[in-house]
Amino acid sequence: MICRIFASLFAVVYLGALGVMIIGVYGLFGVQPGPLSAVYLLMLGAPWTGLMMPLLESLGDTATIALLAVAPLINLAAIYAICRLWRRLKSVVKSKLKS
Repeated sequence: MICRIFASLFAVVYLGALGVMIIGVYGLFGVQPGPLSAVYLLMLGAPWTGLMMPLLESLGDTATIALLAVAPLINLAAIYAICRLWRRLKSVVKSKLKS
């Protein structure tokens, strides 16, 4: 239960950060484009953004934006996998205790 809530909360925060980045990069809704618009995605995508930093410096703007948007998805997939593993282990332990 807690794991699902955490994964859902992470997904909502990720979508919000993605929206902030898109609005800030492209200057939508009258907002002036700013260099710090992707800082939330950088934090949500840690440690993958740190590992990709040498690659990001050599790529163009579009590829950098795409990689910054994908990095938090790796963390979301890891959270989802850990939640599934936790549920599976919990059910195995319950079945062992019953028998």
